[in-house]
Amino acid sequence: AGWLAGWLAGWLAGWLAGWLAGWLAGWLAGWLAGWLAGWLAGWLAGWLAGWLAGWLAGWLAGWLGYFLHYIVFVKIFLKNIIPN
Repeated sequence: AGWLAGWLAGWLAGWLAGWLAGWLAGWLAGWLAGWLAGWLAGWLAGWLAGWLAGWLAGWLAGWLGYFLHYIVFVKIFLKNIIPN
């Protein structure tokens, strides 16, 4: 009876320790992977959105500046300086 109680106590303690260690390791690995994936996805989406917005704003500003220069300088200023 003594060996049975010792074996049962050892088996239960080992099973509990193994289950706890496995659960903790799995939870930690899952949390870390999820956090890393979320951070990477958020960073990539933010970088892409920022780059796209900056590129679009720069492109629009460049074309706006070109057309304003064309209208103001070529059509108005030069036409008044050099009449046809």
